[in-house]
This record gives sequence, structure tokens and C-alpha cells, in this order.
Amino acid sequence: MTSLAGLLLCLPLVAAEPPQFEADILPLLTRHGCNSGACHGAAAGRGGLHLSLFAANPDADYAALVLAHDGRRINTVSAERSLLFRKPTGDLNHGGDERFPPGNEDADLLLNWIRAGTPRDTEYVTQRLSVSPEIATVRQLPADISFRVHVRTRSAGNEEVTHKVTVLSQDPSAVQLVAPGQVRVLRSGQHTVLVRYLDRIIPFTVRSPFASRENSPATDDAVSPLDRHVNTVLSEMGLQPLPPATPDRWLRRVTLDLSGRLPTIEEQQAFLNAPNHTMRQNVVQRLLEEESFADFWTLQLSRVLNLHSLPNDRLTLQTSADWLHRAIVEDRGIDWIMQQIVTATGDSHKNGAAGFSRMVSDARSHAELIGSAFAGIRIGCANCHDHPLDRWTQDDFHGLAAVFSRLQRQQFVELAQRGNVTNVRTGEPAMPRIPGQRYLEGNADHRLAVSEWLLQAPEYLLARNSVNRVWAQLFGRGLVDPVDNLSQTNPATHPELLRWLAEDFAGNGYSLKSLLRQITLSDTYGRSEGPPGTPAADERFFAARAARPLEPAVFLNAVATVTGMGYDFSEHAVTSPLQVLDPLTPAPPLDAIGRCQDPATCRPADAIPTDNLTIALHRLNSGLLNERIQSPTGRLQQRIQAGHATREIVREFVQLAFSRSPTIEELEYWSKTLNSEDRQQRTHLLEDFVWSLLNSRSFRENH
Repeated sequence: MTSLAGLLLCLPLVAAEPPQFEADILPLLTRHGCNSGACHGAAAGRGGLHLSLFAANPDADYAALVLAHDGRRINTVSAERSLLFRKPTGDLNHGGDERFPPGNEDADLLLNWIRAGTPRDTEYVTQRLSVSPEIATVRQLPADISFRVHVRTRSAGNEEVTHKVTVLSQDPSAVQLVAPGQVRVLRSGQHTVLVRYLDRIIPFTVRSPFASRENSPATDDAVSPLDRHVNTVLSEMGLQPLPPATPDRWLRRVTLDLSGRLPTIEEQQAFLNAPNHTMRQNVVQRLLEEESFADFWTLQLSRVLNLHSLPNDRLTLQTSADWLHRAIVEDRGIDWIMQQIVTATGDSHKNGAAGFSRMVSDARSHAELIGSAFAGIRIGCANCHDHPLDRWTQDDFHGLAAVFSRLQRQQFVELAQRGNVTNVRTGEPAMPRIPGQRYLEGNADHRLAVSEWLLQAPEYLLARNSVNRVWAQLFGRGLVDPVDNLSQTNPATHPELLRWLAEDFAGNGYSLKSLLRQITLSDTYGRSEGPPGTPAADERFFAARAARPLEPAVFLNAVATVTGMGYDFSEHAVTSPLQVLDPLTPAPPLDAIGRCQDPATCRPADAIPTDNLTIALHRLNSGLLNERIQSPTGRLQQRIQAGHATREIVREFVQLAFSRSPTIEELEYWSKTLNSEDRQQRTHLLEDFVWSLLNSRSFRENH
């Protein structure tokens, strides 16, 4: 009878599969930073070796490592003598220092690949990378979380690659990698870990609640879908939402957010006499129909669209601003605005939509603006190499630019017969392309195809970008922050809410007014301000209202309301700082308090910097406020000349500045402090009082 041992001895030995370039060596190089932007993945490479950034181009990498310079980096006779092995193991001088010591598992992997003849599997193309779980929650800290990563490739199908991936914690003080497939959570909150394998990168979300679910908010169907999505995340994070803001605080907030102005005393009194939900609906509807609403939101969109004057040509700016203003007044859908801008041709002095194509100088800048303004993506990062933190490739970027390469950006915007953009990867003219999807054949005008791509489900690129920017305008930060980085590695704090808002926005005809109405009437928007430093005050979760400084235009408009004196913007041919002013033309009152003047770097609703000493001193000491307080035609001096009692002046200015009545204690204190039998001294005291109101945090911020 044949023994089992004898039978096993008779079986042929099956050799282990040798390491493969795509599946094993490229991930190894990425894990050790060899192909990062700081090393050989830089645009010019390092030390004579240029690798594609994070293994984006396996063919080029194989050629550089194995074939270049007659294969001098590989020693086929003695693998240990290969430059590719000796430098990273520290045997030879290496600018990147030792990456792994001889005998290390990764060193053996590299050595075995060289010994096997540097094999590669050209069909090993990544199709999908996934991490399980996508969101992990722990309740006791510190705690370890295990995860698994799988890849689907063309040649190998599905396989686990947990031990091969590169893991990057966006906040190492909160989450640390302790072993392949395992991270340690050190701090409560919501944290993102990035997992990279070859040309794919995905986020892994780690949550640690601040408290138990017992004190979390209800998420029943009685609340709106918007609030339900927010409350779900609050429940998961163990956060209790703060109670609603007082009616006067809500009225000031919504008036500033929708119309960029303070509510009048008459509006305050009418609202406080009937502060029910129906009254709030009426307030929002009235604000949405105001001229100041159209002015203010035209200003916001003009910043997103990079609207500015051109050399010796201000008419294009004015025509485009007027066109955008009419579209907002008529509540034209954001999709309609986008389509008109993307596809417009004609005289930019008559057709406002055509003027936006002149806000950029060339096709590549045009592609970047389309990506940022309408999709919220930084596709320009794929100019020199595939985007390191998103799915966009060089072919995507240059292909999108090629769509606009024939555009003539003179007063008459039109398509020429010819025009091209060079794809820097190939050195050849780029073929027009819808990013991430397909090439566009022929010499047709493909701009309409780009607009259709921005509207396509399920991505809803335009809708996601629009609702995120509006959310950021109202709350001070977006569901994705920064707002121009809606990338796969920068996940939303509330992904389900963002998805629902985008689909609902598209379903409602991309109506800006409808979206603003929905958000401003929600419980989430109406919450009170949270104490600084508490978990509820964490702006990412919206358990409380986050106060934020007023942007320069809104601040000046508020000062004008309180003092009764406006500012001179006649050089810009406008009457209010809320209207579109050319960012390239000086506007001293706005520039003095921090107006952004570089269209390429301005963000929507840039607030007055709180840490800029020059701006603070200018606000405190210059004529920006003092001239309006002391002017004989200003509100304060008029009240003094008319013989108004100190108590009346205090009540009026507190109500104008803070949108609330002063308390009895405040009235008594200020009436006693500001009264003086000396008329000149009383005037000075009242001037100081108004000055202090305008410089107070309560006035300078929207709470």
C-alpha cells in the first residue's frame, strides 16, 4: 500500500508564480514613495530617472526601469548587483536614502522579480478598487479597525491586495496605520484614510462618536428629508443639535444670506409680531423677489465664473453681468445658464453669455474654468500628469481643452475652422474628449456634448457642484470642502445628503430660488450658534450654527444701513457694493477691508480676514466708519440735531446693527453712560457708542 508521504513525493513540484511588474513592483514603488512628486514621480524626475506619478503609466515606467540606457539598471546575470536593487537597499549612494534594507520582504520581492527576468502582465489593468467596510465606526478609544482592499483587473479578476496598497491618513494625529489592513483611531470625530493601488485611489471613512446614541436626535419622517439626512449623521456621531435660534437672530441671518443686507426695523417688528413657520416662508419668498437678492447672487455667481474686465474693454463685463442678473431675476435654471455660457457665440458686447468665454486666455484655461465653475473639480491638475488624487487623466484634461481649442476669443466669439491643443503626454494634438468617458469624433462643435456631460445622471456634476457651493455660501463650508475639490478622495461629510440635494435640485429645474428656499427653511439652517471648542461647534456636522465674518461687500452695505450713508462706487458705474464690481479696478473702501482682487484665486464669499492686522487697524482708525458716524448728513448726527433722547438713539442703533431690541439692562446702562450735560461731550460719547457697535463681533459676523 502506497503511503501518503510517498504519493506526495511522486507529485510534480509547482513553482510559485513569479512577481509581476504591474501587480507587485509598481505598488511596491508607490508604498515607498519612489514615484511620488517629491521623488522620481516629479515632472522632471530625479537623478536621471523619471517615473510616472503614482504608476499612472506602467509602459513608460517599465521602459525607464528595465529598458532605458541599454538596460543598465538591471543585471540579468547577478540580480543582487542591479542598480535598481542596490540603490533603494542602501548599497549605493541614493538621493532618496535607504527605502528598505536587504532581506526585507519588499527587498526580496524586488530581487525575485529581477531574478525571474522582470516579467510583466500587460493585461493587468485596474478596473475597480474597493475597500470594505467603506465606513467604520468605533466607540471606545483608542481602537483598532481592520479593513480589506480588493481590486478587479482585466487579467486577474478579483483579488485581495490589502498587503500591497499605500495607506495615507489625512490626519495622523487622529488615525494611524499600525499594520497592513489595520488602522488605530486615537480621537473622536470623522476622519478620512486614503487607500491607493496603482492608478486608483479611494477613501475609507472612520468615525468615532463624541457620545452615545442615547442623546442623539430623532430621525423620523416628521422632519424634512434635508434635516433627516443631517440628523442621521448627528446620531451616528453622538451629537445633539442645538435648539433653534431666536426669531430675531434667524431674521438677521436669512436677510444677510439671501439679500446681503440687514433687515429694516419695520421688517423686524412685523416678523416678531408673528414668528410662525408661515411667516418665515413669507419672509424667504419676499427676500427672493428683491432686487438686492438678484444683485447679491449675481455677485456670487460672477466670482465663480471669473467675471472681470478685459484690456480696454469694460463693456463685455457689464453686458455679461447684466445678462446674469436677468437670468437670476427670471429664476432661469442653473442648467440653462451653464448651457448658454458653454455654447455661446456672437458679439460679446451684445450677447452676455458669449462674454464668459473671454474671461480666459486659452483653451486649457477654459477647460479649467469649466471644470471648477460647473463641476467643482480641479481637472487642471491633470495637465502634466494624471491627477494624483482623482480619476482625471492627462487625456481627459487635454481632450476637454481640445473642445474649446477652435474658439476665437475676440469681441466676436466664434469657432474657427482649425485649432488644436497639444497633449503633453503624447506630444500630438489632443483629441476632443468627454472626461472619464469617450473621445469625440470629427471636427464638429462638441461644446454641447460637454454641457450634456455636466447634466448626466447619476453623477449630476453640475447639480452636485451647485448645491455644494450654495450650501457653503449659507453655512460657511460646503458638504465637500473646499468647494472646488469634489474629488473621490475628498468625500462629503454627508454623502447621502449631497446626493439627495443634487437629485432634488435637478428635479426642480435647477432653480436657485427653490434650493435656497428649501435650505433656509430647514431646522438645520435655523439652529443657534454653538459654544466654541465644543463637539457641537464642529462645523462639519451642522449640529449648531457657525458664526462667520461678513464678506467685504456685505459689511460695507451693513455699515451704510446703520449710518445712513453709502459709499461711492461711481467709477464702477454701480450704486451698491452688492453689485458686480470689476475685481481688476480699484475700489478703495472694499480693498481696504480685504476684497479679493485676483480672479484666479478668489473664492465665493471670501470673508474679511480676521487675522489681518492691517485690515483691523484700517477698520478701527480710518475714515471708513468714522466719516459716516461724524458726517452732518449721517443718521447719528441727524438724530442728535433733531433732539432725540439718548435712550431713543441707543434703541434705534442697536436694533439696526444687531436686528434686535436692546435689553432693559442695556438701555439703562447706555442711557446713563452716554448722557452728559455738555452737548459736545455727549456727541463724542454717542459717536464712540456707534463706533463700538460697528466694530463688535456681533455686528461683523453673521451668526
